[in-house]
Amino acid sequence: CVAAVLLASAGVKTLTISQALYRSTDFEVEPDGDGALVGSLAWHPGVWGFEAFPFEHVLRVRWSVANTAGGVRAQCTMRVEAGAGAVPLGAGWHPYLAPGGTDAESPLEVHSPPLQRIELDELGLPVRKAGDPSVLGQAIFDGPLGTTAYDDLYLAPPGGWEVVVKRDRAQLRIAADEQWPMLQIYAPIGVGYVCVEPMLAATAGLSDGDARVVEGGKTFSATFSLHAESTER
Repeated sequence: CVAAVLLASAGVKTLTISQALYRSTDFEVEPDGDGALVGSLAWHPGVWGFEAFPFEHVLRVRWSVANTAGGVRAQCTMRVEAGAGAVPLGAGWHPYLAPGGTDAESPLEVHSPPLQRIELDELGLPVRKAGDPSVLGQAIFDGPLGTTAYDDLYLAPPGGWEVVVKRDRAQLRIAADEQWPMLQIYAPIGVGYVCVEPMLAATAGLSDGDARVVEGGKTFSATFSLHAESTER
C-alpha cells in the first residue's frame, strides 16, 4: 500500500516492492499521525513460526508518506522491543526499484557511496576468514548497470548510506541510517529493475553467530526511506 501511494503521488512509473519471508495476519495496524501507519506484532510461543525464531519480542513497523520538493518520500522505521531475553537482529528489506517502469528502454543508472564488496561462496553466502566476512575490495556504482548481473553483498560506510537509481527523468533514492551496516544489490539482466536491500546483518548472520543482539528489556530501532522524484525542473 505504501509503495502504491508513493508511486501515484510522485507521478513516476516505478516498481517498488517490500516483501518479507514471514507474513502474518497477527499484525495489529493502526494510524499514527498524518500519513502514517504502525503495524505491531507480539512474537511469543503462541505465534505460528515461533519455534524457528524462539525469541520473545514485539516488532513495530511504522510507515509514513509525505510530499517533498519535487516528489514524495516513504519512510520506514522498524522497532524491536525485546522481552525478558535477548533478541538477535537479522532482518532485511527488499525494495525493487524501477524508475520509468520495467519496460523502459533506457538503461538503469545506479549511484552509490564507496562500498566494500563481500566475498561469497557458490551458495551466495559470505566467505569468512578469522570469523569475519571476507572483503574483496572497494566497489562504487556510478552509472549504467550495463550487461552485468548482480546479486552481491556489500559492507556499507559507517554513519548511514544512500543509493540513487535513475532512468531518464525519474529517480528513486533509498537512504538508510547507521543501523543498516550491510546492503545487497540484486539486478538480473534484462528485467528493468534493481533491488537495493538494507540489511541489519550479513546473509546467514543468525546461523553464523555474528548478528547484533538486543538485550532483554531493551529497544532497537532502524530507519530507511524511499524518495521518488522527477529530475525534470
